Amino acid sequence: GVISMEKNYFGAIEFSSLYITAIIMSYHNGKLSLVARAKVNSEGYSNGNVIDPDAFAKSIANLKLEILDKYKINFDETLLVLPNNGHKTYSAKHKETVMTQGRIINQDIINKIIYGIKHAPVPENEMIVDAVPALYTLDNVKQLRTSPINQQASELRIDANLHTIPKTIFLNIKHALDVNGIKLMGQYLNCLCGAIAVTNKYDLENSCIHIDIGQEVTTISGFSKDLMNKSTFVNFGIDNLVTYLSTQLTLDKEEARHLFESYFVGNVDCACDVIFDESKGLSEKKITWTALNRLCNGFYEILDAAESIKASCGYNDDVSYLITGCLNNYENAIEEMSANTQIEFDKKNVEVIGLEDQIYTNVYGAIKLYILQNPEEVQRRFDSEENHDVTSNIPTGEIFDKTVRNNSKPTGSKFKDIFDD
Repeated sequence: GVISMEKNYFGAIEFSSLYITAIIMSYHNGKLSLVARAKVNSEGYSNGNVIDPDAFAKSIANLKLEILDKYKINFDETLLVLPNNGHKTYSAKHKETVMTQGRIINQDIINKIIYGIKHAPVPENEMIVDAVPALYTLDNVKQLRTSPINQQASELRIDANLHTIPKTIFLNIKHALDVNGIKLMGQYLNCLCGAIAVTNKYDLENSCIHIDIGQEVTTISGFSKDLMNKSTFVNFGIDNLVTYLSTQLTLDKEEARHLFESYFVGNVDCACDVIFDESKGLSEKKITWTALNRLCNGFYEILDAAESIKASCGYNDDVSYLITGCLNNYENAIEEMSANTQIEFDKKNVEVIGLEDQIYTNVYGAIKLYILQNPEEVQRRFDSEENHDVTSNIPTGEIFDKTVRNNSKPTGSKFKDIFDD
C-alpha cells in the first residue's frame, strides 16, 4: 500500500528551468540512506522565478506522481532548496538573561535568542532564509564559536549571520507546494547546501570559495570560519555546453545532449579520435574539444565572479577552491580547468549509494543540514508512537563522514548589512 513519509524519512526538493529533483532519505543510527530519488522535466520556472504558476504546479505534481508510482511513498513533506538570486547577508545579534536554576545555559535559552534573531527587521521585500550563529558571548566577557550548552552565565548574547532572498521567490514556490499538498519543513540556500553536502566542519574553517556547477547556473560563495559570507551566480552550466555543441556541430538539442553525456571525457588527450559518424565527422575527441572551448570561456566567467567574492569578503591569496555539482560527473573536466587556470581545485562529490549523479548534491546537503541543526526535532520524530522500534541515538556532533569523499518575543535586535556592494 501507499505510505506517507515515515517519521525517520526526510525529503528535499530543488528546482531549475530544466529539471525538478527530489530525494527521500532515511536517518538511522547516525547514518543517512537513500530511499527514493526522482528527476522530472520542469515547466513554468526560469532563472529562479516561477513564470507560469499552473505549469509549475503541474511539474511538481508529476514529480510527486513519479515517487508514488516507483516507491509507493506519498511525498507530502519536504525541505526546500532555494536559488540564491538576490541573496544578501546581514549581521544580527540578540541577548537574553539566563533565568534557569544555577544560571546554566540550556537549549531553550539558545532557541529563544535565535527566535529573536530570526525576527530582526530586514527590508520589506526580503525574507530571512536562515540565521547562523557566529559567536556566543557570556556575560560580555567569554566568547565562544561553539554552543555553550551547560555553561554558566547570567546573560548570553548570540551574534549571527542572516541570509535573505527576495520574498516573492519563496512565496511563489511555496504556493505551488501547498497546491500539491506538500508541507514545507524548512528551507536553505542552494550554495550553502552544496558546500555542506561534501564537507565536514573543518573543511570550511579557513577561507574557501565554493563553486557549484549546475545544469544551467553556477553558484559561487565565500566561506570563512565555517560561515557563508556572501554568494553570487553566473548563468552557465552543463546546458550551455550542450547548446554550444548543438550549434557548432549542427545537431538538434537532444542529440547534442546524448552525445555530450556519452562522449565528453573532459581532456582532449584522453579522448579517442576514431570517427563514429562519418557524415558529421564526429569522434570522441571532436566532441570533447568543442565542449572544452565553451567550458574554458565559461570557467573564466566563473573565476571572475569568484575573484569578486574573494575581494569583497577580504580573503587572502591562500583561499582554497571547492568544486561540486554536475560537471563533476565527467572525469578529467575539473582537472583540465585546473591546468588551464593554474588554480588547484578541490573536487568533492557526494558518495551516497544511489546518488552517483551529482545533480542531487544540493538536496542531499539540505537534509544533512536539517539533521545537524535540528537534533531535538529529529529526536522527537523518532520518539513518536509510530517508531518505538527505531533506535533513537541522535548525535549532535560530526556525522556522515563515511558518506563523503576527502559538512518568547525578541527585544532589542540590531542588524547591519556587512557585505553589501
